[in-house]
Amino acid sequence: MAKLKHIPLFVLISICLTLGCQQTQSQLISDDLKDNIRARIQKGEFPGVAIAVFNTDEIEYFNHGVTRVGGDTKVDENTLFEIGSISKTFTAILLAKIAQKGEMDLNDPIARYLPEEVSTPSRNGQFIQLKHLVTHTSGLSRMPDNFFPDDPKQHYNARK
Repeated sequence: MAKLKHIPLFVLISICLTLGCQQTQSQLISDDLKDNIRARIQKGEFPGVAIAVFNTDEIEYFNHGVTRVGGDTKVDENTLFEIGSISKTFTAILLAKIAQKGEMDLNDPIARYLPEEVSTPSRNGQFIQLKHLVTHTSGLSRMPDNFFPDDPKQHYNARK
């Protein structure tokens, strides 16, 4: 699968919030939003976009552009995007929904959800809990010790 690098996802979210995603029976993504995306790609703001809008009965995709500047691989609903720090927000929201359903507890130690062979650090007898992960209070490093950027503008490569 193709991977689109460093696309400012907040741009897409802003566009959706500004223009709205018009919901009708036959169209979940408005023509205004599609036209706006096409214009931004044509201006060179980013090379391509994949949008999916869900409702309870259906899903609609809108894909436009290519996976990288100068490339010819078209974006589709299977294109992988590097979304960076916004994934923390999505993870926290999903955990909150799961906790509301009672399927997990924010006070659960993370070890409960990891394989037995994975050792988790503790401090003063306290183990890292799910709530520590989503509030960024776990004390874990931002990046693994063996994670070095080859080119911060392109991708990361883990080395021993």
